[in-house]
Amino acid sequence: MPNAPFPTPYTLHPTPYTLHPTPYLNQEKIKIMIDVNQLKNTRFYQEALEQGRQQMKFEMVPRLLERNFSIKEIAEILELDLESVTEVARQFL
Repeated sequence: MPNAPFPTPYTLHPTPYTLHPTPYLNQEKIKIMIDVNQLKNTRFYQEALEQGRQQMKFEMVPRLLERNFSIKEIAEILELDLESVTEVARQFL
């Protein structure tokens, strides 16, 4: 990228997927970045990510109850089923 306005952390060359490290990124950092991207494409990662998102939603229920949201409103806001929100609310109250 000869006319790039800002220095870039890597240099791309005509051959696909060829990265030549600069002082900003060494080969080890590039390898880690590629490995992380490959991991993100696995079903295991996607399922774990979704499970974490669901867990975060359930952790929000008590906070929303404290702010006087109804169970129905919480279910709608967090896109959870009413039964699950009711169960979490019972544990909280």
